[in-house]
Amino acid sequence: FNANNAANGSAIYVATTDLTLAGGNTIKNNGGSGAIYAKKDFTISADTNSFSGNGTDVALVYGAKVLRTGNSATEAMSMSINVADCTDGRVVVESATVYTDWSKITLTNLGKKLVQSTSDTKQLIIQSYTPYLNNGWKNQVTDYASITSIVFTNTKPTNGIVYNVGADTEEITANFTNDVLAYLDGTKLTFYSEGKIKFQTGAGGLFKGLSNCKTIDFGTGVIDTSNVINMQSMFYNCSSLMELDLSQFNTNKVTVMLGMFGGCSNLIQLDLNSFNTSNVTAIDSMFYDCSKLISLDLSSFDTAKVHRIGAMFKDCSNLTSIKFSDKFVTSAVVDGKYYRRLFYGCSKLTSLDLSTFSLNITSNADRATNIFTGCESLTEIKLPATIATGVTIQLPASDNNYSNCYYKDAWYVQNEYTKITEIASVSAGKTVVVGGTITYNTNDGTWASSYTAPTFYTFEQAVTLPTSTNITKTGFAFGGWFEKS
Repeated sequence: FNANNAANGSAIYVATTDLTLAGGNTIKNNGGSGAIYAKKDFTISADTNSFSGNGTDVALVYGAKVLRTGNSATEAMSMSINVADCTDGRVVVESATVYTDWSKITLTNLGKKLVQSTSDTKQLIIQSYTPYLNNGWKNQVTDYASITSIVFTNTKPTNGIVYNVGADTEEITANFTNDVLAYLDGTKLTFYSEGKIKFQTGAGGLFKGLSNCKTIDFGTGVIDTSNVINMQSMFYNCSSLMELDLSQFNTNKVTVMLGMFGGCSNLIQLDLNSFNTSNVTAIDSMFYDCSKLISLDLSSFDTAKVHRIGAMFKDCSNLTSIKFSDKFVTSAVVDGKYYRRLFYGCSKLTSLDLSTFSLNITSNADRATNIFTGCESLTEIKLPATIATGVTIQLPASDNNYSNCYYKDAWYVQNEYTKITEIASVSAGKTVVVGGTITYNTNDGTWASSYTAPTFYTFEQAVTLPTSTNITKTGFAFGGWFEKS
């Protein structure tokens, strides 16, 4: 058939079904939105199809994207193909009257690919495409141990040894193997691709062991982590990293963050406010040995599905504060072994608010007793709202704490002054503090009738001791209080 569109609209509109045009068709565009407006895949084959345009108007439109031709059907076509937002499809051009100059075909939108399968069939394949970074890229870049900086970019580097580090996946045909390139220039590694660099679903260990790497720049709009499920040990033992900007990370599908930053012993700050952890089930050892981190804001964390949390902050020896939100819950952590050593070695933590936690431990309760071991600076803990019967958690031993104080310190339930050594179900929802009792030797002095002397103190909280207006002794002047020695 002959199809000729008017100034507005298309000669052929493909809405819901695939289209195949046999031979003998003349498809002409006189302006408007194109000879063919296709929302579905279509194939044009046989040897007598003729495409023509009026002046510089388009002759063919695929998915509302333009294939431009010359001024006549006998002129070799020079196509500039914009495939932004295009679905997968193909255009086959085999015509005695239309000659395709393949060298003149250019891609005008990054993130998509146009491929000539063979010069004989003159078949063009348009595919929606995002190149993948092979999670095993270190198998290609064998000198990865010397890397000091990593950059992700869409600007092609001009220097360096080039490695193919693309990945074949179910989403990529063989035409697109190795479309992510790595350029190693001295100790700088640059990951480059025309479009966004997509991380594979299993991105565990992606940068693991890069102990000399000081910086990783993920760029802006360069990476795509939206399909990642596993980020286990992603930065494990990147012991030279001082900071990380992870604002480009999409963690919506991630289920595993176990050991993600473990061993990042020079990491000073970490902003995780962009993280969505609503599908994460394992965060154990996530910050293990991040020994230079001073504070952590985890207020964006939703841990409703987490069932493994052990050693999450183990050996964060400079950590002074952790901010949780009401979404940081532990109701799904029911095995005591997945609590063990949670704050082990956090020797500078002074207070913890665990009021959103739930110690609903149903098995291996004895494995959770060492949650606070080595937290020698802790002086206040807001306890979990729920603590299962039979669960006991040892509080940091008070005998060795605060050796500069004469009075033996101990843990007390706030406002009750009940001394305790372990957390149990009876203390759920309460706050415990380090404190002690005060005993006075009045040396036969007499207390003022309207005065009650303080008998309890908490660590680092000022207590006003009695003065000469509070205690008197006939014939003597009050000289102050002295520690028993």
